[in-house]
Amino acid sequence: MQAQIYYDQRGQALELGRKLGAGAEGAVYRVVGATKGCVKVLAPSRRTTVHHRKIRAMVDARPGSAIMQASTWPMAAIYEDSDCTLFAGFVMARLDMRLYDELHEVWGGTSAPPLAQRLVIALNLAAVVAEVHSASHRIGDLRERNILVNRSCEVVLVDCDSFEIWTHSGEVFYSGMGIGDYLPPELLHWLDGGHSLETVERYWSDLYALAVLIFQLLMDGVRPYSATGPGITPELATYPPKVTSCTYPYVDTGGRFAPPTYAPDIALIPPPVQQLFACAFVTGHSHPELRPTAAQWRDCLAEVVGQLRLCSQNPVHRYPAHLSACPLCAESPSGPSSAIQSFPPEPTQPSSGTTEHSDRVLAVIFAAMAAIAAIIYACSTML
Repeated sequence: MQAQIYYDQRGQALELGRKLGAGAEGAVYRVVGATKGCVKVLAPSRRTTVHHRKIRAMVDARPGSAIMQASTWPMAAIYEDSDCTLFAGFVMARLDMRLYDELHEVWGGTSAPPLAQRLVIALNLAAVVAEVHSASHRIGDLRERNILVNRSCEVVLVDCDSFEIWTHSGEVFYSGMGIGDYLPPELLHWLDGGHSLETVERYWSDLYALAVLIFQLLMDGVRPYSATGPGITPELATYPPKVTSCTYPYVDTGGRFAPPTYAPDIALIPPPVQQLFACAFVTGHSHPELRPTAAQWRDCLAEVVGQLRLCSQNPVHRYPAHLSACPLCAESPSGPSSAIQSFPPEPTQPSSGTTEHSDRVLAVIFAAMAAIAAIIYACSTML
């Protein structure tokens, strides 16, 4: 088979290796001889002049290490020819996908990690979104399949070429992407009016999507406006009308709305987090500018994580400080370590002693995250 050769923007040849994945927008390949990077070869429909300029702008405005380590941000454009005239895609960091799950795989089912771990994941997600916003960019297509999580609760944003990019010269490359569950009510109305997302600024949309993702992460995948009760008329039978009608059932609705029976008790969620949910989904429903920012989520979650209690019965268990007893022990008093066997084991991890090893690792993770959270919170209070 003839080698597939592309060229980076310096004219250096890159030989494609094994295909790592493919989708509607293109395919990802290893690079022969490269230990870290890979290339995303875009579908022909995505190889536009505007997208080429966007990728070059992202490469030229390479963000700080906090974003680069937590995303697949483009590192260099690639071309079909050594003269760099036929744009084809870009180079990005290569992830070992055996170590990661998409976010939606983390929040549901019997394999879901305990609440304390999910609070750490939420903190890390809010922190990386805050970093993107502080660099004056937007994510746009912020949704569960574009967020990866590993066993250490680290978060990575993927499909970064769909971000909304603001250049130093003031030029904006819009995202134009998004799906219903993570679009705020004002954009659902906008789309219902026959408009598109092609030139829509997405800051307020990011704040809404972040709140939805954190809600789903902490509430076992339940969507914030899912509700029952006498206020749910036939016109509100599907989810989008619930969003536009603000059927959030976790505040006083005068008996009109109630949480679905399959939803966990929101009382398990720390009160400061509940308050931000209400701000995002009730106050922010008609006033997008009042939605909590990613930095506010980060600071709130840092305080919550820093205050997690150590279970007196099991040193691995952590639980929110507002609860009087460990919910993990209440759920499974005879199986103290079962709740942490959630993420797939690392491929190189030996089969013997797995539970004991995982217990120690998780204890170290929580200790480290509590220390980091305390530092973040201390710094935020000094600003």
